[in-house]
Amino acid sequence: MTEPFTMKHLESDGPSYPWHKVAKPICPRCSGFIPNNENPGAYPGAVSRVDNETEICSACGVAEAFKDFATAYPDSPIPPKWFDPTAAGERWDDDY
Repeated sequence: MTEPFTMKHLESDGPSYPWHKVAKPICPRCSGFIPNNENPGAYPGAVSRVDNETEICSACGVAEAFKDFATAYPDSPIPPKWFDPTAAGERWDDDY
């Protein structure tokens, strides 16, 4: 069984701490790890622009920022697939 992620996990030093038993924070938008899948729980994620308090992963934070930008500037050339955090591998491709 895993325990919730708390400050004591960050304050612990040494390899003796059972890091494998710590529950990693999950993004409520895409179900990925916070801040990203490469470094789950390593540092805080982004704050959602929707309610200004929910922590989300970095990719979802970027997607929300692009969506707000595209709403404010509808003639911008931002491709719609950049709004989808699940398309992270495809997001930065040159072929829109």
